[in-house]
Amino acid sequence: MALRLLLLALFAAIIYRYFKSRRQQEQFYYLNHYQFPSGIRRRLSSKYPQLSDQQWDLVADAMRQYFRLHRHSKRATLAMPSRIVDDFWHEFILHTAVYQEFCQKALGRFIHHTPAESTVQSKSVRRSWNLACRDEGIQAGQIASMPLLFAIDRHLQIPEGFLYSATTFQNSNKDTSSCSGGSCGSGSTCSSNDCGDSGSCSSCGGGGD
Repeated sequence: MALRLLLLALFAAIIYRYFKSRRQQEQFYYLNHYQFPSGIRRRLSSKYPQLSDQQWDLVADAMRQYFRLHRHSKRATLAMPSRIVDDFWHEFILHTAVYQEFCQKALGRFIHHTPAESTVQSKSVRRSWNLACRDEGIQAGQIASMPLLFAIDRHLQIPEGFLYSATTFQNSNKDTSSCSGGSCGSGSTCSSNDCGDSGSCSSCGGGGD
């Protein structure tokens, strides 16, 4: 009798894990292939008239990456480290019913908006950084590349964008400012003049597809 109950429990656990894994795969596919409402680009085109269709596709890729981070965040707060992606997110949320449906199908829960933040000492920013690196398979020692979500503002030359260098988070680990040369204040990101162009991503392609 005890053996039978044990086998039933084991069988139930296997079935549960199978359907959970299948659901996660379906959510992952849905997220990575999701097409955002076209109205988002139309509304933002007046603010960013310089962006091409290809560049808007890159912004959409970065938005997908941010949502992928939430799949692995264990519900912890994740900062939004990009000005342009934050604006895109704002417009997406205004499509209330569509946004709610997306969150449910892609993540199984509603994602509330998190204010954009650039301070590298912030735990939520560093958490986003670590998960974004994992999303693209970037190792901590690979300072030549950056995750798309952190590189896109610089890459697209977004006015008042959040600019990071490839060494930003390595230096902050050493309790220094976010610039190796010390020309930026502690806890801030840097302008391109302060840190050079090392912050642009090597390919500016999203990960996880």
